[in-house]
Parts: sequence; C-alpha cells; structure tokens
Amino acid sequence: MSEMIEVRARELTGHALDYCTLVANGKQARMTESGVRLAIGGSVFKRFSPTSDSRLASEQILTHRVRFDELLPGYAFSARVGDVVCGGETIDIAACRAIVVASLGEAFPLPRHVAPGRWIDERYQL
Repeated sequence: MSEMIEVRARELTGHALDYCTLVANGKQARMTESGVRLAIGGSVFKRFSPTSDSRLASEQILTHRVRFDELLPGYAFSARVGDVVCGGETIDIAACRAIVVASLGEAFPLPRHVAPGRWIDERYQL
C-alpha cells in the first residue's frame, strides 16, 4: 500500500486534479505514467483528463451543476458548486477544483505517487 499524504484541494493541478475529480465522483481511478485512467469494467480502463479535455469537463460541469456566476480575485476563471468557489487558469481547472472541494473538502489524503507538488505540513492550518 502506498504512503498517504494530505493535499490542499484548491491547489491541485494536472493529473492529481484529474484523479481527485474521479474520486469525487465515487469512481475507481488508476494513475499511470501517461495519466489518469477510469475503470469501466474488469481490467478495462479509459483515459480521463477533464482538466485538458473540454468534453470531459463539460460532462462534469453538467453533472455537478457548476455555476460561473462568481468572481474570485487573482484567477482568470472562477467556478461555484453550492457555496464553494474555486479559481483556476482555465474554466475546466476552476470547475474541477470546485467539484473536488465541494465533494472531498479542503484537504484530504492521497497516495504520494498521485500528488506531486505541494502538500500540507504540520504548520498548515485549515
């Protein structure tokens, strides 16, 4: 079993954000060298990257009823799911972050190999 670390949901990007978006949907995700894969049955997996594929992001936006009616200073795009507002460099990233924070919370454990970048340490307070 891999080591788990705490991540800040609002700072996730790339494959880690794709992975967490699947987890937020209650789906089984697998991280590979080429990206995130969604289990679709048995040992069959398909590529899943809503942060870079607008078609997949649109499905998530509709499913989670993401709204774009708030402005968050410092970000090019902002998205809202319920009372949660998140920003991002693209509309797809903002939407995925809002989905993840609304579903999983501000911080949660992830396998270390899934979450490159910044992690929560003992000095960080939510």
